Amino acid sequence: MHLLLVLSIAAFVSAFTIRLVDPLVPAIAREFAIPVETAAMLATAYTFPYALSQPILGPIGDAVGKAKVIKVCLVVMVGALLAGAVATRFDLLFAARMLAGAAGGGIIPIAFALIGDRIPVADRQVALSRLVMASQIAILFGSGAGGLIAAAYGWRPMFVAPAVMSLVALLVTVIWLPPRPGAVRHPISIARMKSGYAEALSGPLATICLVGVFIEGVAMSGLTPFIAARLEARGMGGLREAGFILATMRCASAGFLLRSA
Repeated sequence: MHLLLVLSIAAFVSAFTIRLVDPLVPAIAREFAIPVETAAMLATAYTFPYALSQPILGPIGDAVGKAKVIKVCLVVMVGALLAGAVATRFDLLFAARMLAGAAGGGIIPIAFALIGDRIPVADRQVALSRLVMASQIAILFGSGAGGLIAAAYGWRPMFVAPAVMSLVALLVTVIWLPPRPGAVRHPISIARMKSGYAEALSGPLATICLVGVFIEGVAMSGLTPFIAARLEARGMGGLREAGFILATMRCASAGFLLRSA
């Protein structure tokens, strides 16, 4: 099976969970009898571990193999999503969401690195854009399907569905994503990590890029979990309508990426 297809499947299931809970917030708040503001913290519970795990999992991938890290992260993702589906307390759901976020941080970024390792430079830009496209489509479906399914059957099936998808992705990567023959492994070194990240941050536009992405992330994570609650409060809809709105927000970026690919 083509490398890009395998990585796209893994990226799809990882991205599917990123904005998964946003349209589900009011339903989760009602079930656990907590304020909407507390339930909305589930978005942060995924986002922060997702971001913070990447600088750690990257060097681990260099040391033990990027393909192996993706497979382990998919195993953790399956377990964390199933744990969230059966959680009987909000703190357990919160912890499961954090674990899923940490695992998710080791799939898409390392898939990018694998493309850099295994795909020629001439084809690399197109491959990267298509991998990003797969992740954007996944976020679109995750948001839209989340609202529809939760409105009809409750929020828990929306944790079971990506768990099954992650299991399928795990099987695909186990079968069709072998280690790269002759790959040079670099032992984990704090000094090498510091040197590498310092070099990456030394570019003149690095600070502007990071600050811009941080502001965008704060704005999106601070807005989207409250859309469903605001719709319900104003009598303008609920989980289903919130899913449609969130999916529409992703359509614009997905359409742009499709043109780029």
